[in-house]
Order: sequence, then structure tokens, then C-alpha cells
Amino acid sequence: MHLRQRKYAATPAGADRAGAPAPPSDPNREADQKRGEDLLRGLTKLGFRSKETRAALEELQSGRGPVPWHAPLDQVLRAATQLLTR
Repeated sequence: MHLRQRKYAATPAGADRAGAPAPPSDPNREADQKRGEDLLRGLTKLGFRSKETRAALEELQSGRGPVPWHAPLDQVLRAATQLLTR
């Protein structure tokens, strides 16, 4: 078998092998997820524990934090560190 051969025929973008179109993705949800991952990575690199950081980020994302989740990233990061150091 040649290394560049595909095992299956190419499918159009957004379709799975059964031929049904893929469900539309929510760009806000993807952006929120990426933002949470970026914040988690940054805070754990600063030395905070992953479990506690996840809990603080969930609190912010649920709206119970001091700033809204969609505030600028530096404000959300500052609020998360305040929650983690109280």
C-alpha cells in the first residue's frame, strides 16, 4: 500500500462517513472552551493546583464570580487568582 493512499474515499467537509451533515458547532461555546483551557494552562503554570483552578474557573463561568466570564482576559485571570488565594 502506498503511504499516501487513503483507506476511504474523501468526504466533503462537514460530513461524516454515513453521509449525514455534521451538526453545526456553536462558535461561542468553542471560544468559551478555549478561553477556559488557556486560563487553566496559565494558572497551573503559575503553580496553582489543577483541581482548585478548575473549581475557580467554573465559579467564574457560572456567573458567581466578581467579573463576568466574557470580560477581558486579564480581568478574568485577576478574578481567578483572587478566588484561588482567598
